[in-house]
Amino acid sequence: MVLGGAAVALSPGVAFADGDRGAPAWLVWRAGDGTTECPSARGFADKVEQRLQSSADEAARRQEVTIAVELAPIPAGLRAWRARLQVNRAGDGSPVGSRSLEQEAASCESVADVVSFFAALVLSGAPAPLDGAETPRLAPPEGPPGPPARGPAAPPPVVHPLDLSSAPSPLPAAPVSPPPPPAPAVAGVAAGAAPPAGPRWTAAVDAGPIVALGLLPGVSFGAQASVWFGPPAGLRARVGLALWPDHRSQPDASTGADVNLVRMSLGLCPLSARGNGRVLQGCVGGDIGRLSATGLGADASTGEQSHVIFDLSAGARLEQVIVGRLFAAVEARGEVPLLRVRVVYAGPAGALREVFRMEPVAAVGQLQVGWRFSP
Repeated sequence: MVLGGAAVALSPGVAFADGDRGAPAWLVWRAGDGTTECPSARGFADKVEQRLQSSADEAARRQEVTIAVELAPIPAGLRAWRARLQVNRAGDGSPVGSRSLEQEAASCESVADVVSFFAALVLSGAPAPLDGAETPRLAPPEGPPGPPARGPAAPPPVVHPLDLSSAPSPLPAAPVSPPPPPAPAVAGVAAGAAPPAGPRWTAAVDAGPIVALGLLPGVSFGAQASVWFGPPAGLRARVGLALWPDHRSQPDASTGADVNLVRMSLGLCPLSARGNGRVLQGCVGGDIGRLSATGLGADASTGEQSHVIFDLSAGARLEQVIVGRLFAAVEARGEVPLLRVRVVYAGPAGALREVFRMEPVAAVGQLQVGWRFSP
């Protein structure tokens, strides 16, 4: 993409870095001296994607724009920041509009949040409150002033003072109204354009197949569903329910058992990394359930057995946004049973024979499709 004309210096004497290697293609990131507390280009892009709930790269391609962002502290201020956002056409780099703001007694992170709101508006295609091209200053006319124009009055141009000492003037000069005083610096953003507060909590549901090795005889397939909740970024909690139908374990042709499992899981995902519509999480949790077995064979005396199971688990989960709030996820984890349940069979002679025993470590994999809500 062409990025010509994407940045204008905020104030004289402010030096900006040449960019951030972590910046996506649609973003030109300029951070002045003293911006160590500001987010990186990648962190700013993640803020925009979080507001969009979709890929910012795809949104920028649809809108055919690039965005340049500059952040710098105000030298004369105490914890005061100045920011500028400029939107350019991706094809020729020509400017579309810009937005400048100053904020006092605030952190750079809060200023970046405000700028990310405007960037998300631009990439979503919604009308964004951007300033237009700067109005050129007009020189005073060379000849005598003409008759006043009729109709609605236009805004007065900014008139430079003239030295009339050497020009002959048979008539006294008409009084010139002084130009209006400059508008005071805007502290923060106007109330009408303030970004809406983001949701404190989000929730999601998902469901799909589940496969286990070591919980039941052999490789066993089942189904599961989960509910997730937590803040928009960071720690998330999960409540899930999984069901494995009857799976047969048969040591020989005449004896064996059908084993099934129902269990509920509780989990926490304290670690996460986000980017480009993906979320990678590290999760831990525990499971409680019931394992049931029914004996097989004419001489089987196992009848029906029922065992309560407990286990601890740890693993990783990867989510990918499909479109909007629809996502797909894959998860893999290891589980350690606290009690290794076993199913035994009593033969005709009364001898006990083991039909199945849980492995000391089990492997579980899940594939899900889900929907994310914002309360």
